[in-house]
Amino acid sequence: MSTIGALVALFSALLPACWIQVLSAVCSVHAPLDLPRRTPSARSLLDAGWRRGYGDISASTTLERGVASVVMVLGCGFFAWATGRLTNILTKKSICSEAFESKMSQLQEYFVNRGISDRLVDKAMSYYMLKFPTLRLFDEDSILLDLPRELSKELLVELYADVIQDSPIFGVLSKEVQKELCYRIRPQFVEAGAVIFAEGDAPREMYVVRFGYVQLSSRGEELLSAQRGDVFGELEMVGLSSTGERRRTARAVTVCDLCVIAADDWWELLRAYPLMGKKISMMSKKLVTDLEHLLRTDQCVSTTELLCPRWDIAADYARAKLSSAKKRQLAAVSQ
Repeated sequence: MSTIGALVALFSALLPACWIQVLSAVCSVHAPLDLPRRTPSARSLLDAGWRRGYGDISASTTLERGVASVVMVLGCGFFAWATGRLTNILTKKSICSEAFESKMSQLQEYFVNRGISDRLVDKAMSYYMLKFPTLRLFDEDSILLDLPRELSKELLVELYADVIQDSPIFGVLSKEVQKELCYRIRPQFVEAGAVIFAEGDAPREMYVVRFGYVQLSSRGEELLSAQRGDVFGELEMVGLSSTGERRRTARAVTVCDLCVIAADDWWELLRAYPLMGKKISMMSKKLVTDLEHLLRTDQCVSTTELLCPRWDIAADYARAKLSSAKKRQLAAVSQ
């Protein structure tokens, strides 16, 4: 223990001596450095080490040489471990990152072997870069299926609640119904230029834009550019199509991340939550009433106004109507 104590004392004395030497080198340009007299051990080390050479400080007994050798080996081992650990931290990639790089390499080899044109190669690569902006590839469906049902539901709410709440047509619905919508959402990525649906198609889904821009048109006339939080494909699902067929064409302007709600899920929710149906019906009637008023007063109604309803205005109307009805109920009870 006395030898270890001596080594500790030597290190404690050597550290301030090193600082003194550095300060001497820095300050020697301006004035000589007066070494503190309170550290005689530091002065002794300066005299022994820097004046006569490092080799003068050495172990003299067999025990000291043994301890010094062990300490040296441990120091070298620690240095090698620390260097390797740091290198591993700086260069290590996650499993998802490696999966993404593997996927991109696979795509490049496929395109080269098949002789695909550069235009399509760039288009496909851009699609994957936008679909996975963090450069990490993972199977979300598999992850959700492996989780317990309740935990999977919580995760879906965490993923899609903000999109549902930002949408006027869904924002007016209760929290419970919004959660049910999150459970049923199916993500869909669409490349730029793709036609999502066309006029005359049978309505099978409605969509909420999570990322990107979707151009809505009718008979070649551009109506609206839908963006985050906007709903499209909803007219036929809320009874605003006289034929029951698509009245608009939806085309992706950019790569889009869409939240898809199937028609069967929509009808199921309407049957399960009567108040939801009441709110949707209230908003739809408000839109129809406003259009009828414009027509009765011989005001010009554009195709955009006819086929791209203002759900934000209808939602505000429904909130005010429901709030007024609730106040009347409370007043009736209090009487």
